[in-house]
Amino acid sequence: MTQRKQLTAAGVASLALLAALLVLLARPARAQDGKPLLPGVAAQGELTSALGDQWDLYGCAGDVVTVTLASTEFTPYLAVFTDTVEAPIVEAVAEDGEPAAVVIEVDATGLYAVIAAGDRRSARGVYTITAQSGTAQRGDLLPDAVEAGTAALGYGATITGVVQTSAGERLFFHGCAGDAVTVAANSEEFTPFIELFDPAAEETVAESEATSDAEAVIAGATLSTTGTYELFVAGQRRSDRGPFTLTLSLATTNTLAPPSAARTPVAASPTPTSAPSCIILASPLNLRAGPGTNFAPPIGALRFNSTVLLLARNEDASWIEVETSPAGLRGWVSAGAQFVRCTVEPASLPLGELPPTPTPRPTSTPIPTAAPTPTLPPVVVIPNLEPSPTLPPLVVLPGGGPGGGGWEGAIVTGFGIGTISGGNAVFRDRVFFRAEISRTPNNRKIDQVDFVITDENGDEVYRRTERVYGYCAFGGGEPACNVLEIGRDARWPDTDNRIRNGDYNVEARIFLEGDNDPSASWNTPFTIDNPALDGNVAAPGQQDLVVRIVQTAPNSDADIAYGALVFQVEAYDPGRGSRDGDGIRNVDLRIFDENGSRVYERTENNVAYCAFAGGEPECNIFDFAENGDAWPDGEPIRFGRRYTLRGTANAEDGRSRTVEMRVTLER
Repeated sequence: MTQRKQLTAAGVASLALLAALLVLLARPARAQDGKPLLPGVAAQGELTSALGDQWDLYGCAGDVVTVTLASTEFTPYLAVFTDTVEAPIVEAVAEDGEPAAVVIEVDATGLYAVIAAGDRRSARGVYTITAQSGTAQRGDLLPDAVEAGTAALGYGATITGVVQTSAGERLFFHGCAGDAVTVAANSEEFTPFIELFDPAAEETVAESEATSDAEAVIAGATLSTTGTYELFVAGQRRSDRGPFTLTLSLATTNTLAPPSAARTPVAASPTPTSAPSCIILASPLNLRAGPGTNFAPPIGALRFNSTVLLLARNEDASWIEVETSPAGLRGWVSAGAQFVRCTVEPASLPLGELPPTPTPRPTSTPIPTAAPTPTLPPVVVIPNLEPSPTLPPLVVLPGGGPGGGGWEGAIVTGFGIGTISGGNAVFRDRVFFRAEISRTPNNRKIDQVDFVITDENGDEVYRRTERVYGYCAFGGGEPACNVLEIGRDARWPDTDNRIRNGDYNVEARIFLEGDNDPSASWNTPFTIDNPALDGNVAAPGQQDLVVRIVQTAPNSDADIAYGALVFQVEAYDPGRGSRDGDGIRNVDLRIFDENGSRVYERTENNVAYCAFAGGEPECNIFDFAENGDAWPDGEPIRFGRRYTLRGTANAEDGRSRTVEMRVTLER
C-alpha cells in the first residue's frame, strides 16, 4: 500500500477516535457493514458523529484504487482497514483545503472498509467520497448512467425497491473477473424477472429463472471481466408493478491477504481451446433459417459485439452457420466483413447442411409458425420465434391497434430511449418508433408502412413511407432504426417543421400487397418534454421569457434538500413587466425520479408559483417525515437519489419556457 499525504499532528491524534471501530471492523470480508462505494461514482454523505462513516469498497486483484474525501465544512480524514489487521493499512488527512486522498494497491480480491471522518472530534458536515480504479481491465466510469445518488450495491446486500414501469428498476454493482454472482428477487405482488447486464460489452450475462410465483434467481453467474455491472429488476409481464426485495451475493468466497504479504502477480488466463467464433459488428444482425435474405422473416437478431460459435458455411462462403451462446439458437448470417469478424476464414469451414430454398406460398395458405414465447421485460421477444438473449431491447408503447382478425403487432421504441408515465410515452433527448408487425391476416405480405405524426391540435407535423423491413419511422437499416435527436432548434426530418414540447400521436398505417388503402393501423400517444425546447419561440425583437427556480428547500436554492422540499419558480414576460407573474398565465411544476418517471405535478395559476401551493407569496413546505417519507400519491421518497425539478412557464401570448434542476433528497 502507498500513502498519498503525510498525517498532520491533528490527524495523528484523530486516530484515537477510530479505536472503537477497530473491533467492529474485524468481520468476515463477505459481509458488508457500511455503504457500498462503487468505483467511478461520486457518493455523498454527512458526518454526524466523531466516529465517522464506514464505506465498503470491493477491490479486485491487481487494481490500484485512489479514494478521495472532500468537504467544505471540515478537514477530511481517511483510513482504510481490512479484517486481517487491527490498524489502518493506509491513512491520510487533508492539507491546505485539499481533499484527503489514499491509494490502495489491491493484493487480493476482497472487501476493504474505508472510514470517512474529520481531523477532530467536533467535525460535522456533508462530504463527497470517490473511488477511482486505475488498473481495472476496463473503464468503470459511466457518466451517462451512474451518478451521485445512484443505487450502488455490494455483495451481501439486501435492498427493497419498487417496480414502477415496464422498464423495471436499474441497479449497479462492482464485480471482479471470476466472481460467481447469485442474485435473488422476491415480490408478493408479481413474479420477478432479473437481467444481469454488462454495459461495457453491451451484452446480457445472465437472466433469471422463476423458482416460484414470488421469486426469481440468477445462480452462480460468472463475471468475465472486472468492472461495473447493471441489474435490471422487472416483472415477467409488462404490466407488473409493486415492491420487491433483492439480494446480491458472492457464490465463491474471496478473502483479503494481509497487506504485508508479497504481491502475487495476477496470472494471465490461458487461452482456451474452443470452437471457431465470430464477433457481431452490425447493430443488430439478422439471424436467418438459411443462407440468404430470401429466408424471411429472420428467426432472431444478434446484438452488436456479441460472440457466436462458428459451425459451417455455404458453397461460396458468403454465408456462415452460427450458434448463439448460451441459448443454443442456430441460424445463418452474412459473412461480409462489415457484419462479422471471425477467428478463422469462413472458407476453411466445412460445408453446412443447406435447407431447401424457400418458395413463395399462396396468400391463402397460412405459414406454419412456432409456438409463441412469453414476453420477458425489458426485452420484447419477437412472437412465434425461439427466445434468444441477443434480441435487441425493444419496449412496446401504449396505444391501440386493429385487435384480432389475424393481426399481431405494436409500435415499439428502444429500451431507455423514453419513459412510460401514466399510459403515455415521454421522450426527452431522442426518439424513434418502429412498427413491430409479427402477423398479418393469412400471413399476407406487407407492401409499405406509412408513419404519420400529428400534434395536440391534430395538425400533421411529419410523414414517411417505409418499405424496408424493420419499418422505422425515421428510416434506417434492417431492423436498426435511425434515432431522432431532440434539442434546441430541432426539426422533424423531411418536413423541416420545428419540434416543440407538447403532446403528439404517431400512427403506423399498414398496407398489404395489392391493397390501395391501409389494411390496419396502430397508434400511440407520446409527449416530447425537453428543457431546451420552448412551446413557442419569440418573435424577432421579442425578449425571451424569464424563468428560474428560486427555491428548492426552505430558504435555499441548493442542489441538496434536507428534510423538506419547496420548489418555487419565478417567471415573467419582460415585454409585460419585471414582476413575478407579469404576462404569465400559469406554471407547470413537475418532479421526476432518476428513471424519468413523474412522481408529482401541479399547475399553479397564482404568484408565487409553488409546487405544493401555499399562501401567496409564501410557499407551503413539503416536510418528508410529516408525509410518511412519501409523495402525495403514496410513492416512497428515495433518499440519497437525485430528482429533477422541472418548471414550465406558459405566457399569456402562447409562448412557454422550461427550466429544470436536479436535487438530491436527504432525510
